[in-house]
Amino acid sequence: MGTQEYRMLQQLDREVDWMCKNCKAKIKNLKAENLKLRDEVVALRLENDDLKKMLNDRIINLEKKVECLEKKNININNTGKGNGEGLNEVVEKVLEVVQEEEEKKARINNLVIYEVEESQKEYGKEREEDKDKCTEIFERGV
Repeated sequence: MGTQEYRMLQQLDREVDWMCKNCKAKIKNLKAENLKLRDEVVALRLENDDLKKMLNDRIINLEKKVECLEKKNININNTGKGNGEGLNEVVEKVLEVVQEEEEKKARINNLVIYEVEESQKEYGKEREEDKDKCTEIFERGV
């Protein structure tokens, strides 16, 4: 083997060694980033599970409230057959409350997904401010 061939082999050896060091550094960085991403995925899954539990608990509570209100509505219908004027007002209010609870149950996913604050208004007809806020959110394209 001649001197020129020997020099060429040495040069190739140096280039391969440099590329290996470069690749090893990249692999090390990618592995570290992969570990970070795995940790983030685990944290997000735990947070997701917590949110699911919270939503399920809230749905159960709302269902219990609706059942309670429906029972009250049945009791009111059965007790005041003689007093029609006052009873109709009470029944209408109870039906509004039941309808409101059902609307809240239907909206529960929207409250979390679009980060809409739950309304503090008691009845649906008092919610114009909330409708404006939701309209604004959808117009922004969220």
